[in-house]
Amino acid sequence: MDKTSQTHQRRLPKSGLAALCIATLMTTGHAYASSEAFEREQLMLIQKQLHNAELLLKNAQKNITPNETTRFWFDYQRLEKDLQQIQLGVQNYLSPHRAQPRDSHDVARSYSRDVREVNASMGAANGTH
Repeated sequence: MDKTSQTHQRRLPKSGLAALCIATLMTTGHAYASSEAFEREQLMLIQKQLHNAELLLKNAQKNITPNETTRFWFDYQRLEKDLQQIQLGVQNYLSPHRAQPRDSHDVARSYSRDVREVNASMGAANGTH
């Protein structure tokens, strides 16, 4: 190397290099911890929103009755079960009781039901056919 290259090239002393590595690891660990805390906070907010959605759902289910001419209506019971399943999945992730991963239940994706089907299931539940 020529003399000009040597003057522009500086080396970090070994102690400086070690300090830089430690600082980098500490920053990465802090970012990871912050990421975990942020995720936990967001999932807890999702849980609250799911709970609020469930309250709205129950209120709607209690106050809305399909009329005789309506063939299809919104299946509140199916949505309620799916919301409960999602809440359970989030809760199990936040505080797992056993080793992961855990098999999850598929959500329904369709929330309309034929009134005839509802009447048939209600009749069976009441003991009439």
